[in-house]
Amino acid sequence: MQYLLTALLDLIVGILSISKKKNPSARALAYVSFSLFFWQIELYLLVTIKNLEILSPLFHLTRWGVFFSGPLFALLAWRMLGSRSKVFLHWVVIPSLTAAVLLSITNFFFLPSMLEPSAGGYLPAPDLISFGYNAIFAWASIGSLAVTVFHLKYSSRREQKRIKWMAISLVVAFGGGVLALTSSRSDTYLQSYIGPLTHVVYSALVFYAVVEHNLMDFRFAFSVGLARSILLGLVVWLYFLVDSFSSYFGGVGGSAFAMLAFVLVMIEVYPRALKWIVPQAKRWLASSRYDLDKVKVDMVDTWNNSVSVESFRKSMDYLLLELVQVKDYRLLMILEHGRGHISGEMTSFERLEGISSDDLLVEYCRNQEGIVLSDETPRDIAEEMERRNACLCLKVRQGTKIVAILVIDNPQDYQDYRYEDIRLFEWMAVELAPVLSRLLRIDEMNDELGEAKKTLSLLNVMNHYHHDIKAPLAIIDGVLSSDIYDEEKKVRIVLEQVNRSNRLITTMSSILHGKRERKTGPISLKMVLQDALYLFDKGVDGLTFDCEGDPAVIGDAEDLKIMFVNLIKNATEARQEGSDVELVVRVWATDKVACIKFSDNGIGMDESRLARMWTSASTTKVGGTGIGLQAVKRIADEHRAAVNVSSVLGEGTTFMFEFPLVSATNDINLTS
Repeated sequence: MQYLLTALLDLIVGILSISKKKNPSARALAYVSFSLFFWQIELYLLVTIKNLEILSPLFHLTRWGVFFSGPLFALLAWRMLGSRSKVFLHWVVIPSLTAAVLLSITNFFFLPSMLEPSAGGYLPAPDLISFGYNAIFAWASIGSLAVTVFHLKYSSRREQKRIKWMAISLVVAFGGGVLALTSSRSDTYLQSYIGPLTHVVYSALVFYAVVEHNLMDFRFAFSVGLARSILLGLVVWLYFLVDSFSSYFGGVGGSAFAMLAFVLVMIEVYPRALKWIVPQAKRWLASSRYDLDKVKVDMVDTWNNSVSVESFRKSMDYLLLELVQVKDYRLLMILEHGRGHISGEMTSFERLEGISSDDLLVEYCRNQEGIVLSDETPRDIAEEMERRNACLCLKVRQGTKIVAILVIDNPQDYQDYRYEDIRLFEWMAVELAPVLSRLLRIDEMNDELGEAKKTLSLLNVMNHYHHDIKAPLAIIDGVLSSDIYDEEKKVRIVLEQVNRSNRLITTMSSILHGKRERKTGPISLKMVLQDALYLFDKGVDGLTFDCEGDPAVIGDAEDLKIMFVNLIKNATEARQEGSDVELVVRVWATDKVACIKFSDNGIGMDESRLARMWTSASTTKVGGTGIGLQAVKRIADEHRAAVNVSSVLGEGTTFMFEFPLVSATNDINLTS
């Protein structure tokens, strides 16, 4: 009975292994399991069948299992070592398999073995066939052990764990095989537990080497097989149930119709039920955190629909932090062509960083294939990865170009990443590149659109206030063409208007200089506001400018002028019918922020307009576009300024800005 049980175990392992069609190591394990299955069946037949005429052909047919066990062990060892040694393949694997085929044919057709009675059954008598098998087994086992030890010495640390267990398995198999072969000549061999015991120990070691070290996942294969078996059993049970009631459907015709209806229903129901039950079985029995195939489909759909950095960040956090459960990760964008930093909306992704194209880690990853593990790298690379809290990293490539490096910390709950995790990381290395390229392009387009909106808003300002620039020229023309003033006064007035024109043109030209490089530094809010208010000295009927001290902030003076000009222009255009424009501008500072408040007495806004005032379609003016308010919001965000807006319909609107404060000292050179 022990032989039948071990044979059943081998058969189950073989079926589960052969289901992994794309895994060479799993297929090799399946071949070994099937050979051991036939070997155990051979021993079972030798014990149970007493008629030699029946036993002899069955024995020689199932004896192929023992003949092929040694060569298939060698094939499994070669596959588990990555199929790298061509010498081992051509000198051990192929010759031993060829010899096993010839030995099996010879033993079955030309030189059958004699069976002799022994305690518990029959055993083959020693002959040339048994000596030939012993030689094949020794050649395959010693060769497998030698090549395994050789690769153990020169393999990476990750591979050494798996190869170590493979070496232990081979030693046990070789020792157990020698023990079984030497004891097979004993009359009590069939009654002993030597064969099944060494068989179970070896199978357990190979099982650990294959499953634990990520060559295949038996839990998934077992769960899928069990789910299919349960569903198939349910279908068979329903068939007999329908068949038992078919007699009530009106004779032979009714029974045939009932069975036809059952078949048609099962054709529709079985695939749908299988599609549902297999993922559930994986989740319940395999204890997997995620279904790899489903995750791939979901993430491709999510990334294809990602048009913002925020949506991409959420998908990456969900995938790596929640599903795979890594401790942390970083996505290092490779910066080239003079681009020195991550800019725009990309800065909102705190795990997205820039890295130079000539960085040490980038250069190393560029020359590596697949995943780079910290414990397999040179010391300087390992230290660099440790500095970044990375146990592994992989290059994100688009074609032959590397666009980023994904660095990943250790898993939260496991010592090493699992087989599905490694496959997921390798898949991400290919899929992330087009997503990142698209997001970078969208970010660049948003920056260009923002600059275009600011320029358009200023063009609207110039179009509305062009008469302010013409006014000094008109005054000069009037003074020179009349005799009201004496020559001295004419000269004084002309010089004043020329100075005013020069200041207007200089200020507006500076504001409209759209292709300039942004210049950030400590600036005086008081001086920037004075420049902006000067443009509207004739457009505001009642202006109150109250500045407590001279608070300084870090920013771009010209961008702030654009923002203040838009706010003042909006106040003048929001004039109530028959009323003067009253504008109050206050500036003061607290311990941490510089505050600016703009209050007007215009038409105001209701709650619905106030809620959507920052959108492109929102405006309080007939024919307006709302671009000016968009420019205000963008510039405020770029300067990390908090904005608060309050408005009462028919009474006016108040804008409140809070800028991070710079502690101004006497020696700070403020840029106006």
